[in-house]
Amino acid sequence: MNRWAGEPLPISATCYHDHVLTMRLSGAQSAVRAAHAKLGGQMMLAGEDFWCGIREQTSHFFRDGMSLWRLSVPSTAAVPVPGKQLIEWGGALRWVFTEGEPGAVRAAVEKVRGQATLFRSAKKPAAVFHPFPQPLQDVHKRMKRAFDPQGIFNPGRMYADF
Repeated sequence: MNRWAGEPLPISATCYHDHVLTMRLSGAQSAVRAAHAKLGGQMMLAGEDFWCGIREQTSHFFRDGMSLWRLSVPSTAAVPVPGKQLIEWGGALRWVFTEGEPGAVRAAVEKVRGQATLFRSAKKPAAVFHPFPQPLQDVHKRMKRAFDPQGIFNPGRMYADF
């Protein structure tokens, strides 16, 4: 996916799950035909339904009871987080169902310079958003005070501290 992203191909979306790579080609019909001829593969009959299910997190993959993490990482990074994964955006967005410890999940993602967001969990074992380094947290607190001096907009929604 990373190599193809550097070529003039009309790839508008990618999804990798269970050893199957699905790509959406968009644009002029001649460009899509040429890309399909170059890349190969089969045409998807229910393509619109598939991509809607990925976008809205309603596809079969997203129906699991474990904690669902959204990992934002460099596209070629190997992320050692155990669990069921679906990879999007050329490798830069990973959805992972795991019962791994939140600290371990975030530590693994930090090693590759990424961020982990707890997207869905029945038991909410950790803060939802990846913690900021202290200097960046200070900047965000100052911005919050400047734009919301009374502290009335979503207090504690993203981070408990502000």
